[in-house]
Amino acid sequence: MKQYRYRHRVSRQGAIALSIISVLMVLVFFGAYTVSSSVDINDTEKITADFERCEFQYGRNHSLLYAHLFFENGKEYTVDGVCVNEELVNSLEALKKGTTVSMLKSNSTESIVQIKVQERELLSFDYAQKKLRQEGMGFLVLSVIFFVVFCYFLYEAITTKEVITKADLKFYWDIMRKK
Repeated sequence: MKQYRYRHRVSRQGAIALSIISVLMVLVFFGAYTVSSSVDINDTEKITADFERCEFQYGRNHSLLYAHLFFENGKEYTVDGVCVNEELVNSLEALKKGTTVSMLKSNSTESIVQIKVQERELLSFDYAQKKLRQEGMGFLVLSVIFFVVFCYFLYEAITTKEVITKADLKFYWDIMRKK
């Protein structure tokens, strides 16, 4: 008995388009990896300001994207959502207006990676580093996955043979005869 193996083939044009999309996704996720990777302590700036208020920006599924901190000198700083836990949210909401806050701001990402009020640490630098590293590794894994997808569709684009039908031959023959 003859066994048939069904394989859904992609056309050459489709494979080229999907490989281009895949390589763009590799670039996007690798760029996100480089931005989300951990911050060196020497690449931070110490900031002290008087607290005014905070706002939290949520995304889909009520996931926290950013915590925006506003200060009396008119400055606004953000904390990346992966660094914000429930304890930090409660501490920031409990802060009174005019409280002096000491922070470390990353020079590369412009986000806050450490928050201290007096001697109490609300956001630990080590905790922020750990969370940023985890997020960066997720982006790196996604970029590797899309690189594999890119390689597959590039292989498909190279090895796919276009099937020319009689209708295609007639169409091209008519063009050559200028009919």
